[in-house]
Amino acid sequence: MKLLALLLSSMIFIYANDPAQELLDLGCKYLNNKDYESAKKVFEEASSKGEAQAMHNLGLMYINAHGVAQDYQKALFYFQKALENNYINAAYDIGVMYKNGEGVNKDIPTAKKYYLLAAKDNYALAQFELSKIYGLEQNMQEFKYWAEQAIHNGYIPRTEKDKEIILYLNTLQ
Repeated sequence: MKLLALLLSSMIFIYANDPAQELLDLGCKYLNNKDYESAKKVFEEASSKGEAQAMHNLGLMYINAHGVAQDYQKALFYFQKALENNYINAAYDIGVMYKNGEGVNKDIPTAKKYYLLAAKDNYALAQFELSKIYGLEQNMQEFKYWAEQAIHNGYIPRTEKDKEIILYLNTLQ
């Protein structure tokens, strides 16, 4: 029991003193305050320490032109680095880029591959996007499965089209 308590306290101490995590938290504060220049610098430093979410956040900054010129190639680079470092949410963003042809050739099969990676990790947005692809392919079993998974994992429709898809899904019950 004492060994377990010592191990847990050591893990808390390590987490509390994780410089990459501290940098990520600081970068997020800057980002929330729209201090993009500071956020970028801090995220770059955290990324150099292997912080995958900071890599992802840099990708988001480049794709959304937050404090930087919009640059799809840099966004894709940071999303891929984040994914290589096991930040699975980055797979969703790579999927979006391929679905929309943002900085890459539009490629639905590749988008589907990346959505599937994130969907299998219970990322609701990826699950819903994946369901829409299956719907377009007329694969109603997979459409229904992934749409239901998305809803189960908290997906809330954001557009009228998504609301219509949910209504249609209900007719398949």
